[in-house]
Amino acid sequence: MALGILLKNTALVDQTKILYNTAPAFPIFRRGAVIEGPVEGEKLQTLQICRQLGNFRPPDIQLQALLRICGLPLGRVYIARCHNTIVGYIAFHKPDDEHYWGFHDSLVEMGAIEVSEKWRRCHIATDLLQYIFDHSIWGKYIVIGFHCYRHWDLKGTNLSLWQYRDMLHRLMTRVDFMPAFTTLYDIAAHPANMLMARRGAQVSGNDWLLFKEIAASF
Repeated sequence: MALGILLKNTALVDQTKILYNTAPAFPIFRRGAVIEGPVEGEKLQTLQICRQLGNFRPPDIQLQALLRICGLPLGRVYIARCHNTIVGYIAFHKPDDEHYWGFHDSLVEMGAIEVSEKWRRCHIATDLLQYIFDHSIWGKYIVIGFHCYRHWDLKGTNLSLWQYRDMLHRLMTRVDFMPAFTTLYDIAAHPANMLMARRGAQVSGNDWLLFKEIAASF
């Protein structure tokens, strides 16, 4: 079916307020860290960020980016903290409108996942993901993540490119993500890059088909 027909005929309900206003789950304590979220901007402003969380941008600038995400449509930030220091985070937001992603109201993008180097052996990323996706709200959404090798900390993990990719693949499949085909240049530019997608249990066949059509439309 043509993408334009799908966009016209698929009933897309704006779920922004439903997701954004959902109350956070109770924090949990795992391996010396508190896992909690979604946290509000007011809470983030009371915390500091670990200096090792600089894979995407300098730590202080990254903290400001997380604050901005809290105010975005579908913006949600989950953190792992030791006392008042953020040692890991996962952030979600509505995909950019560019190239049709924004036409799909059931899509949520996992924009970033990062854990401080000294906490990685504590399985913080696994604990964060399980904490997040144990919540039933995600059943209504397709969650996507763009995983590009240029952001991978190969030096800090002492892994090869393909070892890191395998590790990331195993991590994401634990919470029901799967690789998805896309012609998006940022993913197709290197065979190690991945688009991962998680289909919620309540996502309709039409919405899933629309996602696949969009992913292949670049």
